Amino acid sequence: MTAINRISDAVIRAGQRLPRVVQKDTPFLLYRHVGNVVHVSGMIAQFEGDKPYLGQLGAQLSTEQGAKAAELSALNILAWLAEATGDDADRVDCCLELNGFVACTPGFTEQSQVISGASNLIVAVLGERGRHTRTSIGVAALPFGVAVEANAKFVLRD
Repeated sequence: MTAINRISDAVIRAGQRLPRVVQKDTPFLLYRHVGNVVHVSGMIAQFEGDKPYLGQLGAQLSTEQGAKAAELSALNILAWLAEATGDDADRVDCCLELNGFVACTPGFTEQSQVISGASNLIVAVLGERGRHTRTSIGVAALPFGVAVEANAKFVLRD
């Protein structure tokens, strides 16, 4: 019998660690598993309550800092994916879609480079199964003043 390929172990191999997850008393779910699809709600750039990347890209933050913020959003996405799958990466068939939102100034045009921080981490953790379709959108502001928010959909194996 082979050991379970854990999402949390793959994250550690990528040089990160998953944050703890808690479903707070909100009118919405932080993930929903329907059929063989897991949809993870928008995850802001935070780590266990710490929000190190506040402000707008093109004003207070650089593209490189934005990519790090997007990586934090992806860590939260992966934490909820681990929760949804019992931390079993072998259950993940693919990351179907990633949508990223970047708080930025009107002239900022590097949203794609910012959201690549999230894309790169998901691919580092899931390999080819992590490659996904993607949208990168610039917005005026995000919750709590964070720089990045992202959501994702994953297809699970039966």
